[in-house]
Amino acid sequence: MKEELYNFTFNDVSITPYLYRDKFKKINKSDSPEIFEVIDLYLNRLEVSSPEFYMVPNTKNYEGMVCRSISLSFKKDKPSIFLTQPLIESYSKIPEVFKFLLAHELIHYFYKEYTIRRRSKTRILLEETRANVEGAALAALTKKEIRQAQEFLHENNEGLKSRLECYKVGYPDRSMISDFCTRFRKFDEEVAREVLTDYYRYIGKDKSEQEKEKLIKRDINKFLNQ
Repeated sequence: MKEELYNFTFNDVSITPYLYRDKFKKINKSDSPEIFEVIDLYLNRLEVSSPEFYMVPNTKNYEGMVCRSISLSFKKDKPSIFLTQPLIESYSKIPEVFKFLLAHELIHYFYKEYTIRRRSKTRILLEETRANVEGAALAALTKKEIRQAQEFLHENNEGLKSRLECYKVGYPDRSMISDFCTRFRKFDEEVAREVLTDYYRYIGKDKSEQEKEKLIKRDINKFLNQ
């Protein structure tokens, strides 16, 4: 029987892993005690209860996703975090990659940032940057480990590479992630302003500096006050 491939490259409306959750293996503490040691450590640091974890097979990418939305029966369901098989297997070989991406998804979970909802590109960018910066801090990664993780993901993950390509879908590129995570440990207005200033430098070339500043203030205000 031909194996079914799962697309684990997400955008703001992707729902494939969530809707086909029954096809994925639930990750249990008894099956993966070493992984749950890390998970429990991060959950304790965040002081939150645990979501459910599922493994997504048949994909080459090292990725994760957190969801809570409607199921096929249109009922609210418990939050779930999906981790790809390569990511789970990376724990024993390149633990900094696993720790970074796990902590990243747990920060989304902490802030209730679930994938299945529509968002502006700038909101996605700010949410992703916060998950990167605070996730790296949650995992207590060193600057060297952060750089190594981002270099590995840049080389091994399929998908967008250049900063402009990433910004067009609302994501930072790996060099930007490395830069911000090694300079900041907490997301705040200063970080948001720096991210958006760079974003509009690429995306808003047709806008005046005054227009860009107005957009930056609007985006920061919406993000920090919602």
